[in-house]
Amino acid sequence: ALYGKWIVGIYAFDEVGDLNPSDNRKSALLEVEQAERNPPSISNVYCDPSIVEEGGEVNFYAHVKDDTGVKKVDLIVIFPDGKEEIYSMTKTNEIFQRVLSFSEVGTYKIYVKAIDSSPHQNNASSEIFMFKVVKDREPPEIIKVWVSPRVQALNAEVEIGVVAYDNVAVESANVTIIKPDGEHETTAMQKVRENIYTFKLLPPLTGKYSFFITVVDHRGNKNFSQVKDFWVAKDIDDIDGDGVPNWWEERYGFDPFDPDDASRDEDGDGYSLLKEYKRRSDPLRSNTIAGLLPTEFLAISCIAVMLALIFSFRKIYT
Repeated sequence: ALYGKWIVGIYAFDEVGDLNPSDNRKSALLEVEQAERNPPSISNVYCDPSIVEEGGEVNFYAHVKDDTGVKKVDLIVIFPDGKEEIYSMTKTNEIFQRVLSFSEVGTYKIYVKAIDSSPHQNNASSEIFMFKVVKDREPPEIIKVWVSPRVQALNAEVEIGVVAYDNVAVESANVTIIKPDGEHETTAMQKVRENIYTFKLLPPLTGKYSFFITVVDHRGNKNFSQVKDFWVAKDIDDIDGDGVPNWWEERYGFDPFDPDDASRDEDGDGYSLLKEYKRRSDPLRSNTIAGLLPTEFLAISCIAVMLALIFSFRKIYT
């Protein structure tokens, strides 16, 4: 409607004859003011950070106000190749913001456009600001590495896996496996889901295997996992194959993955861990007298006493 003063009236008709039609009319004065034409106020437009590696997040902020209210605020991004994209910004108090990430390297330009809630939908645009996206120099992040199972029978399958993430993209994941005989080989892992890579193998030898994983992103940045290991055994109950079963080693605090502990003598009684197991003696407490078990020492002592007695009797009767 045009702005200015208007007279608004209502006239009512009665279905039956109205003896006093003068009171059937009612009017009022309506004043229509001119809609305001002031554009929204845009200030404090900035981004954080102003230089970011490709794939990294950039936060954009703008302070926008208007007496009639703010209907819409858009962030306009001009890419290095000249292409423009429009992104809506969300409001928190008087601050409008948006978080974006970019993979194209170069200098970007941005500005903010706002529209108010008046009938004229007044709009305003901010100045143009710039930020830069530079080449990714950060290596991929290795989130998790696993091997399943950690102990496996000969000629049974073992799976090695990794979860890896990169701001832009993981180019490849490779696993290097060191066999029990010292030989090693590096093999590409298969991408099974986003950020998840696996490799399956049938180990040909028994013993301890070690491995590590190398993850490479599209820029050639590399990251290496820690070295992990798994075992392949003929007998699952004796993983390290040292002749001492797992349960017995664990009972006394030894490592069922260390084959060298079978030759150690923890209590210094002259018997190795393997001999202690075969004799069913305690490997952490000396069980010997002059290097003999108590039962052996007693038996030898008895024999010695008997021999002494026999010798004494012969002396008496001769």
